[in-house]
Amino acid sequence: MTAETRLVCAESVDLTGFSTEADADLSALRLRALDGQCGPGESPGREASADVDRGPLQRASDRLTAPVRRIWTDLTAPTEPARDGPAQAGRLNASHADIGGTLTLPGQLRTLRAVDLTFLRARALEVYGDAFRCDIPLEVVLDASNASIDSFDLREPLPQRANLQNCRALSWQVSGSAGLAAGSRDEERRYIEMLDRSWPFAQDVYARLERDYRDLGEQRMADRLLKRLGWRLWRWSYLRQSFQRDARSAGRGWLLGVCFAGLAALVAWGAMRGDLLGLESIGAGLVITCAVWLAVGRKAPFEALTNAARFVIGLVLLPLHLIYGFGVRWWVPLVASGAMLLFVTWPMLEDCRNLAAPAEAATWSTLRTDSSCEFRLAGESAAWTSTSAFWAAVQYHVPIISTQSYYQGEAPERVRPVGEGAPYLAGSRVDEQGWYRVLRWVPGVEWLFSSPERYTRFIFLTSWVIVPFSLVFFAGRMQRKYRLQQG
Repeated sequence: MTAETRLVCAESVDLTGFSTEADADLSALRLRALDGQCGPGESPGREASADVDRGPLQRASDRLTAPVRRIWTDLTAPTEPARDGPAQAGRLNASHADIGGTLTLPGQLRTLRAVDLTFLRARALEVYGDAFRCDIPLEVVLDASNASIDSFDLREPLPQRANLQNCRALSWQVSGSAGLAAGSRDEERRYIEMLDRSWPFAQDVYARLERDYRDLGEQRMADRLLKRLGWRLWRWSYLRQSFQRDARSAGRGWLLGVCFAGLAALVAWGAMRGDLLGLESIGAGLVITCAVWLAVGRKAPFEALTNAARFVIGLVLLPLHLIYGFGVRWWVPLVASGAMLLFVTWPMLEDCRNLAAPAEAATWSTLRTDSSCEFRLAGESAAWTSTSAFWAAVQYHVPIISTQSYYQGEAPERVRPVGEGAPYLAGSRVDEQGWYRVLRWVPGVEWLFSSPERYTRFIFLTSWVIVPFSLVFFAGRMQRKYRLQQG
């Protein structure tokens, strides 16, 4: 472009393949509105006018409802919304353009319908978000997929949807109208909002920004981006297909997934209780599941089963994601397990009333005043002390080869928790203690403390999930730190 700035009015602009070594300033370009008029517009970078300004109550309401709308859009919106056609007013096409300087997009308020910047190469890109129309929430208004840009500068308010897949930008700038300092909470909010509005889901941009923040030492912001990436990837990978209603998808597949999950939970709960909750209940659940399958998957039965299985896997992984925070809180389960070891499992195994002696020894022969026990085995006296109880407790919390056998032989290892009656803890039965009366209404607490055997079995099985996952996430954190040190 030349140094002279002229006001240009057009219905749409096509700069496909345009090449220049200089800047390309389109800020003075005026695109026709829906009524065909091309007014004077407003200067770029200005504050939004009254149609954009919102009161504090409306902004607070938007902050509360925005996560729900974002999740629902991720689940139900089609990947490529239908367009009315390429000849509509307000479209700018600069795909495959090569700009040696800065490309500045038009800034007239609410006149841009869509901008195509696919495969663009530019040193810098300036985008004014309030130039885009806000009455097309399901259409991608800014397509920068596969673009190579050194500096991407996006001015608030952000466009409703932007395709950022494979967008290689060395620097991202999301500028706010208030001009807040870098590192502020408002800046973090703008970056996260930009990523959340990317459509389709641009996993590579999330990961790239997370690495950039971590390389800068902004660990808290990097963790926020990592969790945001994890939740959106979880929705797109496991839930989204069950909510799609296009021609090839089994619509309402989530309903079949819920039936499968309910049936599996019914069987698992019965197995933990030692019964099957009645064959009638299992049969009824199976009949309901088959009926829903026939109704939901009548057009694509195999795809319906696939989507339902993916939905169930997503529900199974949900508690792990809530606990671990996609690796950010890798230490929380280990701390909880250690607390249970010290304050519940170890004291429970110290009390001989919670234990059954080996089969070779009919019963405990001695109950000492210091709470240790003895039983006679093969004519010899074997002691069960606090140390024996500790190593036995460790075996339930750490899923490794039996530790105690290396220290105290095999005889005490055959001591097992009894399978009937509430366990004793701190000298009295659990069901007689105040904390149990408060927590017994929490689902699963009464079942967990129904017997020492059930409690230790639950701890042992969950340890096979907690410890490996925590170690994997810890290794990932160390790998990021090592990569940063190497860099």
